[in-house]
Amino acid sequence: MDEDWDNLLILDACRYDLFETANASFELASRASLESRRSRGSNTPEFVSENFDDGPYLDTVYITANPQVNLNTDAEFFDLVNVWEDSWDDNLETVPPEPVTTAARATAKRAPEKRLIVHYNQPHYPFIGETGQEIATHAGMEYTRRVLEGEAPERDHDTVWEQLKDGTASVDKVWEAYYENLVLVLDEALTLVDELPGRTVITSDHGNLLGEFAWPFPIRLYGHPGHIHTKHLVSVPWLIFESDERKTITAGDEGVKGRTSKTDVSDRLEALGYM
Repeated sequence: MDEDWDNLLILDACRYDLFETANASFELASRASLESRRSRGSNTPEFVSENFDDGPYLDTVYITANPQVNLNTDAEFFDLVNVWEDSWDDNLETVPPEPVTTAARATAKRAPEKRLIVHYNQPHYPFIGETGQEIATHAGMEYTRRVLEGEAPERDHDTVWEQLKDGTASVDKVWEAYYENLVLVLDEALTLVDELPGRTVITSDHGNLLGEFAWPFPIRLYGHPGHIHTKHLVSVPWLIFESDERKTITAGDEGVKGRTSKTDVSDRLEALGYM
């Protein structure tokens, strides 16, 4: 939160080398400056708890498609816009990028003097593009949503990382689908870059492992386990779009906290026999 930005666009689970390829494909070098940063977390829960633990952030609105934000911080923001509540796609088991852009656009109009954090779900699985649909049906983000809705925390299918580990899916196909998810969300994020006033940064909360060794340990890991700070899990993009027009940021008098506190979630899990 101490970094210099007016708008922070978070692309969930985007490792740096994947983004570097897209950055070249979209020819963004002439518009923006790309750096590699080290994330404080190797998954969303760790990222959220490590970055938003002191607060309050009454000069900031957090717009999120990812319910993990609600689950892993009690921080107070000026507002917390839970796009996942109203725009969850039951067929995809995630929130696609478009509703997030719409929510961010509306928030920018009603709160022009606030910093914006816009947290997209992609390129995190499920892979929703054409190539992703070629992979056997895999889990989405239904597990976390069900926790917050008071339902049994379970997935409908194996994750794509479990399929990769057991050989059901190939590394090449998963990488292609992963990149495709990035292209889908980057199209939306760049729309916001063109519309929002101020200094905008595109980044990610963490990366992914596709069977790389978890150095210095001789084991292969998949996905994004927490507290494993290897290169491809914590090396994330930091793409800076400068602007001659900066926002005049002011803090509100009061804000809101997450829809569901960590204590409430723990109580729900315990009642369901999971703790």
